[in-house]
Amino acid sequence: MKFGNKVCPNCNGKLDLNNGMFECSFCGCSFAADFDSKDVERIRKETEAERNAARALRESELNRTREDLKYNRYTRPSTTAQPTQYNQQYSQPTTQPTTQNTGRRRSKARIIVPIVIGGYVLLQIIVMIIRGAVSNRKQQTINDIFGGKTTTTTTIIEATTETSEETLYDFSIDASQISSNEEIMNNLAEASSKILDSDRVQEKYGTTSDNELVAGYLFSTYYTNDLYLVYESKCTDDSTKYICIYYSSLLADDATGGSVYCDYTAHLDNVYDSVDDARTKLIEKYPGYNMSKLDIS
Repeated sequence: MKFGNKVCPNCNGKLDLNNGMFECSFCGCSFAADFDSKDVERIRKETEAERNAARALRESELNRTREDLKYNRYTRPSTTAQPTQYNQQYSQPTTQPTTQNTGRRRSKARIIVPIVIGGYVLLQIIVMIIRGAVSNRKQQTINDIFGGKTTTTTTIIEATTETSEETLYDFSIDASQISSNEEIMNNLAEASSKILDSDRVQEKYGTTSDNELVAGYLFSTYYTNDLYLVYESKCTDDSTKYICIYYSSLLADDATGGSVYCDYTAHLDNVYDSVDDARTKLIEKYPGYNMSKLDIS
């Protein structure tokens, strides 16, 4: 049997031999009995590539939605060009007007003025229709982003920051909006405990259920926010390890009342030697992002 460590390359769970196949008791993946270390490395690279591709696709969709909403708000058809052009053309008399030219101008004015007025009124009606359609599309897009996508509990936090006119659809949030809300902190602790107290994690890292939140970091851009929580975990050999749990794609938008949305889907990031080590590695992972620290007190 080449695959000697009996550890699932997908989730690091325990593998059991069943009918000539290794099966993971945690995630349900199956592997051939001759699965070797080269296959493990290949599976890990494929899993990392799929996770990066999914994140890139999610950020691309959010960015495209933000651009569509911003374009619809600031696009306005011009309604004054024709009247201004008409006034400039017909409000300045010639230096030597004649009776014949004056009559022709009056005749043209009687025809053009009603046409211009009618066109202006029609244009206003079209603008009203377009605004209604844009408003409906904007609301539908917001509903698509924030509504009906998860069956887990969703907590709403009232945002305290103001959004400028240039960044109307800025989805970024600040760590204080999370750490100051007791309800969301309790929900995050409950979601994190499902990983920290799992047999898979405790068997792999030798940890116990004695875990304490010691740090939290929020990495934000105008289109997405990722939250990382660092827990100090006591091990069975009396040592200490720092386990990092992360939550991806927290969102906030002034157009929805300035609320923050989190689906509480916890993911195991990594195990670090110290809090400073975790902070350094996370900063390297998010170049160009704004980092804010949660107030853990």
